[in-house]
Amino acid sequence: MKLKLIITLIAGMSLASQAQDFSDMQWQHELGYEFAVSYPTTPNAGGEYMYLINGIAYKPAYMMPVGHEMSVGLTAPVSVGFTGDAGMLGVSYALAAQVSAGMGSTIASTAPVGMFMALGGGSYDIYPLFYDLESVSLYGAYMNLGCRFYYYGSPTTLSVGGWWNANPVVGDYRMAVLRMTYALNY
Repeated sequence: MKLKLIITLIAGMSLASQAQDFSDMQWQHELGYEFAVSYPTTPNAGGEYMYLINGIAYKPAYMMPVGHEMSVGLTAPVSVGFTGDAGMLGVSYALAAQVSAGMGSTIASTAPVGMFMALGGGSYDIYPLFYDLESVSLYGAYMNLGCRFYYYGSPTTLSVGGWWNANPVVGDYRMAVLRMTYALNY
């Protein structure tokens, strides 16, 4: 375990040393659609509800270029959406470290496609709007994987992500998210 950690730290330091300069940091912004599903992973997960949420997602990222086709940085995706039948509001937020390659990794990138991975922590909260129900808070580890491509001439991101719940009150729940966002500045 320690060897893996040391190798990861050395690899991270070598990537950081290849960056042009901290003054080259870039803001990236994406806006789009999100579809989320929360589901219990065991029969006695503490709740019997499965939520389907449609919403709007916004994903800012503060990235440090490593060459012209790769970057590392922080991202903080947020979203707001509604369930179709239960009158519930879903709100998500996370903070994650992100590694990007190819299209969208830097503003100067000319690649036709790109990929990224983000790992961090966050929460997906579900609040009742019209009924006397308890709110649900699914917080814990957050992961997001995605690809970038041009869709009708517009830079588009398609990603899959999720939260692994660490809230013992809610039980053994997961939240899976599918996002389609459009780049606002690359």
